[in-house]
Amino acid sequence: MAELPSIYKLLSAQATLNKRLEHLTKARQYVAEGWTRGEFEKDGRVCAFGALNKAVHGSATASSGVGVLADLFEKYIPGGGIISVWNDRQKSKKPVLAVFDKAIADIQAALDKVNSDIAKTPTVTL
Repeated sequence: MAELPSIYKLLSAQATLNKRLEHLTKARQYVAEGWTRGEFEKDGRVCAFGALNKAVHGSATASSGVGVLADLFEKYIPGGGIISVWNDRQKSKKPVLAVFDKAIADIQAALDKVNSDIAKTPTVTL
């Protein structure tokens, strides 16, 4: 199979990063509005994993489809760990929001780099 020209790779990366940024930003907002432990959602409040579910699927109790985002989030957990276990050990939402902030900042930096590379890519006009 022929390799795609670099602009298509960049546009694909841009779309992926935009979607991840959108989902992480929504999930962070859900946690900021109300955080909980021990359950994906309780009385309108969500845990970190429930927030990711809600951002992607519209429901905090959705059971699949957030693996990439969960893996990404877990990369920023101090000392590592599983998102739901780590979330439940926190005393407040402050460290949860801090992890979201780090993940969002890194995704934004990667997106900025891709956007810069796209702007530098020569185009062909017909």
